[in-house]
Amino acid sequence: MKNDTENIIRSYLGLKHHLVGIKFYHEDVQGEKLPKSARFCPFHPQILSGETYIIKEDDLDCPTGELVMGLRQSKYAHIEPSIKEKFKAVRIGPVEDADVVLFLVNADQAMNLSILLVGISAEFKGELAICGEAVAKVYLEQQPNISMLCNGARMFGGFSKNDMVVGMPYSIMIDLAEKIKSLTKSGGALCGCQVTDIPADIIRSFKEIGFKKGTDYFFGKIKGHNVRIYLNKDSQGRFNLITIYLPVKGELKTKVEEPFKTKKRGDWTDIYTILNPRTVGINLYSSENLKEALTLLTEKAMGLDDE
Repeated sequence: MKNDTENIIRSYLGLKHHLVGIKFYHEDVQGEKLPKSARFCPFHPQILSGETYIIKEDDLDCPTGELVMGLRQSKYAHIEPSIKEKFKAVRIGPVEDADVVLFLVNADQAMNLSILLVGISAEFKGELAICGEAVAKVYLEQQPNISMLCNGARMFGGFSKNDMVVGMPYSIMIDLAEKIKSLTKSGGALCGCQVTDIPADIIRSFKEIGFKKGTDYFFGKIKGHNVRIYLNKDSQGRFNLITIYLPVKGELKTKVEEPFKTKKRGDWTDIYTILNPRTVGINLYSSENLKEALTLLTEKAMGLDDE
């Protein structure tokens, strides 16, 4: 279960390293310790390879990190964010039953995570980056957060300039994996809103560019290619996701580029992408804008934009 969940996420996002689970214990737990005089912020190669370690008070060469994660208590130091509960041990490694799961990502992978999670309200200061912003804050608020890391993490952790860390609660990671499974089963398309629930003006826009209505999608042709469109709403009723899906018979002659992905389905190759219409300038209420945007995206998907 654990490996399946992690592999589903890593494969979809193209993550090079294992996810890192953080588990807090009120009771004493035995296990292998990090190297002597270690800090929490470096993602040691063993951790990114899936190894498991246990840290306790005085194990880290960073008392602030121990304070932030509840391993050490202080009457005088006031650090935020920090966990006020007193823990005896913290497990670093497997994602199974973790309290917080950490993702080492680049900007593109963070963007795709944000799309799948329907947005991440990030807060970061460049201080106490991994222990505070990616672990303690996520544990306390039970919401995902992005950390751009801090000088300490970059100095001691060996991170590249493009690295960042996303932390999320275990339950949200499970939901993320389920959403990705649904995407891959449907050739990359989220189950769309029922067309009967979509405003008449949007339906009219699709009709004016020659698209027809399915049960939960629109379908038509762009540049001679079959295109299927799924729309999804957020909790405020806004259409926050549009899935563009192009089935192609046989093997592709060219390699697709981001933001598109591919999935084999028998003799077919499905090309798809999931976008926020607002961020890419798609106006669902304008047939002219809709046709122009879908044409450009179809050309990119089929490798026609360089011709």
